[in-house]
Amino acid sequence: MEVELEIRKGVALKNYTSWRVGGEAEFFCEVHSAKELVCAITSYCGKDKKKKEKKFKKVTVLGSGSNVLISDKGIKGLTIINKAKAIYEDSQEENLLIAESGVNLAVLYKAALNKKHCDLSALAAIPATVGGAVVSNAGAYGDEISKHIEWIEVLSGNKLKVLKPTECGFGYRKSNFLTFLHNDTILRVAFKKEEFCATKAEIKRKGYLEYRNRTQPKGYSAGSTFKAVSNLNALNPAAIYIDKAGLKGYTIGGAVVSQLHANFILNLRDATASDIKDLINYIKATVKEKFSVMLTEEVQYLGLW
Repeated sequence: MEVELEIRKGVALKNYTSWRVGGEAEFFCEVHSAKELVCAITSYCGKDKKKKEKKFKKVTVLGSGSNVLISDKGIKGLTIINKAKAIYEDSQEENLLIAESGVNLAVLYKAALNKKHCDLSALAAIPATVGGAVVSNAGAYGDEISKHIEWIEVLSGNKLKVLKPTECGFGYRKSNFLTFLHNDTILRVAFKKEEFCATKAEIKRKGYLEYRNRTQPKGYSAGSTFKAVSNLNALNPAAIYIDKAGLKGYTIGGAVVSQLHANFILNLRDATASDIKDLINYIKATVKEKFSVMLTEEVQYLGLW
């Protein structure tokens, strides 16, 4: 059975990103379940009565919008805001906790804690949805979301597939979904049951949150802009190079490198996406010139650049 969805035109996307920048979606809709997400991608359900069918060549799915930079020119095709937020235990296999891809990580952590399922305390403060976190293999404090996954259900073309983590190419802040972002759409993720102490998990979560609040700036940002730099068998934080390059406080337009944490770029005063991208490119060029180190963005570019 098809689900009726409201398709709108020319919706400003800056309100759906943590940087508060970006142009308009050519077409736009919100979904509230995995079923609606499938429907939005496979068919135009809010059909024009005069046009029985309308297919979009390009579909972009956004979760929390916290790890993306959307062009000032906007996004062509259909942009879907994913609010699919169901969390439940598998009736067939009690050792699995299943979350739809629009679930916020803080909500997932709380559900896993209450159900005594697994310890996701290191991920709880990351401002991301399950789908976005899987795409980038989000992590913190030595943990990554991929370590807790049993399987991932995706829509690939018009077909549903279930993938094991070994099929997803997970690594440091990467997965195959970054390459096939517009072909495979994450619908649901099953998390493994683990032995853990709920009390210790909550103590850890509070400690991680306190540390983040103390070391990371407030305001409109995308979190860490660049990935850590691989150096032999270690990962050096990108902030070290940016700080040593003297770039804290450096500004282009309304975008500024945070004085508190050099790997954060803030929308300080009505920045544009171009301001932020220009600042990113300037940081990369400066760090390369001074230290012969090439920084790699953690954020994803979306839209017409």
